[in-house]
Amino acid sequence: MNKKAFAINILFSFLTILLLSFSFPVPGTSYLAWIAFVPWLLILSTGYKVWFFSYVIGITFFVINLSWLRHVTFSGWILLSFYLAAYFFSFGSISYYLRKRLRLPYVFTVPFVWISFEYIRSSPLFGFPWFFIGHSQYLRLTLIQIADITGVYGVSFLVVMFNAAITDLIERFIIRRDKEPFIDFLHSPNKNRAFFYTITITITPSLLLLFAFVYGSLAMNSHTLLQDGPNVCLIQGNIAQSIKVNPDDKQQEEILVKYTELTRNATGEAIDLIVWPETMVPGILNIDPGILDRKIDRLSKESVLKSAQEKNAYMLVGSTAIDLVGKQPFYYNTAFYFNRKGKYLDRYDKIHLVPFGEFVPLEEYFRFSAISFPMMLT
Repeated sequence: MNKKAFAINILFSFLTILLLSFSFPVPGTSYLAWIAFVPWLLILSTGYKVWFFSYVIGITFFVINLSWLRHVTFSGWILLSFYLAAYFFSFGSISYYLRKRLRLPYVFTVPFVWISFEYIRSSPLFGFPWFFIGHSQYLRLTLIQIADITGVYGVSFLVVMFNAAITDLIERFIIRRDKEPFIDFLHSPNKNRAFFYTITITITPSLLLLFAFVYGSLAMNSHTLLQDGPNVCLIQGNIAQSIKVNPDDKQQEEILVKYTELTRNATGEAIDLIVWPETMVPGILNIDPGILDRKIDRLSKESVLKSAQEKNAYMLVGSTAIDLVGKQPFYYNTAFYFNRKGKYLDRYDKIHLVPFGEFVPLEEYFRFSAISFPMMLT
């Protein structure tokens, strides 16, 4: 029996990992998210090593979908994946416990558990707010309008509730595990009660989904008087991560030259704003180049100034900022804003840094994972 349950749960785990991964870009087949949790919830229903399979689902999903991080720090990629998988482990374990304790259908518990962990995962102290289930629906414009009330959590709630309802109906009408320890209201010998809860788990997500679409339609129809905004030119140089992480002086200059030339060659309508990506300016822009006496700092300032003046456009560029507190330097992942004459206007320092990608949690214990960093951001 255990071998059979193990094999079935391995298959269900694979299905959930596959469906979840395909829900996000690439390929971004968003409708798969509406059934991705079903195999996982069926694992919880078996009661067989639910904590183990929940953790396996989490580790495998994040290792696959965070594979880009290996170019920055291999050990950080693995550590971050194991850490984020703990949220999947907790979700599976708590959902299983509530089902066993409260004997309620998944539709009444699972959505609340999931969005609670998404909320915790979004906090700067604990989290990494990527791959929320609601993010997979970014192209469903009508559906996601409720986010102006609930944030992404409301969209995630709907998707997970729909998964839970499907699972409850599968258990009710296909599996019919009447003799299993999970005898909840759906499997009650009282036919009226069973019918009532069957209708409830069907109607509840349907009404919420209908509300979301009605609200979204009204919201979109109310924005018919949109005006044309500024013309924005996005510059993307496609610099290899292996070069960007730890470039030598020549490579830094080549990066700067490439972005300057791409900006100069941008054609079309008059440009109001030019955007260079995160940390793409290799020099430090917020200090006098003479302080560190580095050629790349002078070239960086001159390039931004020249690009803004040539195109008569505002510039929003990603670079590194450095502030001195006493004699202690603090580094920041920063977006700098310049006017059409290349004059510095303002800056924004990134607040929520990527664990193991831009800072090392508990650095005194995991310092080895920062080997690939050219500098630590704070």
